[in-house]
Amino acid sequence: MSMFEDDEAIEALTSLDLLRLVYQNPTQPLSVRMRAATAALPYEFPKLSVAVTTNHRGMANQLERATMQAKRLTEPEPERPVDSAPGGASFRRIAPAMTGDEATIGASPKRKPG
Repeated sequence: MSMFEDDEAIEALTSLDLLRLVYQNPTQPLSVRMRAATAALPYEFPKLSVAVTTNHRGMANQLERATMQAKRLTEPEPERPVDSAPGGASFRRIAPAMTGDEATIGASPKRKPG
């Protein structure tokens, strides 16, 4: 008794299992085995594909955010105001005072006319 004659065993198989039994059975004619293999092929080796779903509202929001970000990156930053003290006085950096030899570096003595 082969597996194909046992109705209970066949009912327990999935359709893919049955197709595999047929195309792997060397006692079946080659044409039957080829048809079973062809039918099982998409389920054993599915095609790779890309499925894209879009939400037009979400897409518009993403585009708007990207546009705003690009504008922020290309526009110059506004000038910052000068820091001010609580009394309203503003601060600015003052170069340190020159002392001693630093004040005379590069200076040439004045020549007297004559």
